[in-house]
Amino acid sequence: MILPTLRFLSAGFRSKYPLLNHVSKCSITIEPTTVDYGKTPQPQIFNRKYLDGSECNEMPSTLPFANSKNLKAFRVKDNQNIVDAFQDISQLIDRNLINYGAILIRNLNMDRQMFADFISGTSGERFNYAGGNAARSEYEDSPGIMNATDDPPEVTIEPHIEMSYCESMPAKIFFYCATPPRVGEDGQTTVCDMQLVTKNLDKNIVGRLWKEGVRYHRWLPCEKIKKNYIYSWQKNFSYSVKNRG
Repeated sequence: MILPTLRFLSAGFRSKYPLLNHVSKCSITIEPTTVDYGKTPQPQIFNRKYLDGSECNEMPSTLPFANSKNLKAFRVKDNQNIVDAFQDISQLIDRNLINYGAILIRNLNMDRQMFADFISGTSGERFNYAGGNAARSEYEDSPGIMNATDDPPEVTIEPHIEMSYCESMPAKIFFYCATPPRVGEDGQTTVCDMQLVTKNLDKNIVGRLWKEGVRYHRWLPCEKIKKNYIYSWQKNFSYSVKNRG
């Protein structure tokens, strides 16, 4: 399932707060809403360029949009100041996330700095992305905020669990859409229920993974190599000459 969004900023953090079962009286009006995609065509995934396995006959032609079974959607009423309601929005997310797994809030009217303030003011310890698998750069004026990916636009980001290859993982991931795509363009973000994926896997495969574990091997070039590599070990581990000492 996908959401029709293009350029995302993202932030992950370790949660030190329990999930809340109530929400205080909100200082702004946030209403439940439906997700309407209008005439936006579903993205083609069969025989999609640079998508492994997309040429298989079992691959569906298109990927359906997310609906009320996949996420809970809200909308902030127009012309409201959300800065004073950061805590209320955070509680609204926590209250619904435990049941739906994904929350969509529209019409927030944030910029990048406000998004950073919201994350730092409502969340636990910020997660360090050093060693992450994607090519991402953190904004200097917005601590903890990165592009969802710096990969070329022809690259398809497949469903995954954020940093599942690490010893510890983010408790939650926030995404903020800065620039929506035009109708018919790619740039959507996948929403995937990984618990359902695991349930549908061959039980023998899942049992073997639990028993034996998984080891990842990865080669990263040096950024000094003059080739068109997307990744380098310096970028992935946030290393530079400045912080060598």
